[in-house]
Amino acid sequence: MKIPPFIPVIVVDDIREGIDFYQLLGFREEKEFSFADDTGRLIHAHLSRGDSVIFLGLPGVSYFSGKPRATRIAHSSRADRGLGVTFILQTEDLDGVYAVIRNDNLEILHEPSEEWYGDRVFLFVDPFGYEWKVSQPKAMG
Repeated sequence: MKIPPFIPVIVVDDIREGIDFYQLLGFREEKEFSFADDTGRLIHAHLSRGDSVIFLGLPGVSYFSGKPRATRIAHSSRADRGLGVTFILQTEDLDGVYAVIRNDNLEILHEPSEEWYGDRVFLFVDPFGYEWKVSQPKAMG
């Protein structure tokens, strides 16, 4: 597997919970790149979807524990972690992804609609406080 040049690290409170949720969005765990601490608790996960990769990390573990920024992240709420960042997920099945998000009772920021450039989109906040824009390009629909 080729590692892409840009990989976001998403801070989650529970790596297994993160893996389970992001699998609903079409990501799969690359188990050979995920690892646990000495107690067996997952502290890092490597997920992929096509050529895209995201890492999941725990607060205070992925961000150099004890450093000022790590302390701020470790004490942050889920609602504050993703402010100012939006992940965009391209899909061939916007309605299917929307149904999964609705079924999980997650916050919908923007209901499905057609954008001026032709793509269908909706926005939601995932269980960890991150904003996602799901887009079905016109060519895929």
